[in-house]
Amino acid sequence: MEENINLRIWLSEIIKEKIDHTSLKTLEDFQSNFININELTDSLRNEVAELEKLFWKEPFDGGKINVEKKMEQLRNDINSAERQFGKLNLEFNSYLSKIICPGEK
Repeated sequence: MEENINLRIWLSEIIKEKIDHTSLKTLEDFQSNFININELTDSLRNEVAELEKLFWKEPFDGGKINVEKKMEQLRNDINSAERQFGKLNLEFNSYLSKIICPGEK
């Protein structure tokens, strides 16, 4: 979450300093993706909270299998979110390097 905030700060700095019409669409796409990551993070937090409720309720209802299924789904969702964020982070850093040092690769 904190890393996503740092990326958005970088994005705002780019917009202030180096905005041109050709890069505006790219910057808007990054902004949308950062917002999507925030929403995904919020959704994962809600899933964790729901799972935590099940830990207290389900053992008394014989719902061990239900908790295990939800834990597995949450684990998969977190792994997917990490991959998405890693990809976005890599793409944004690559973009930053191109606009900060345009002659280098």
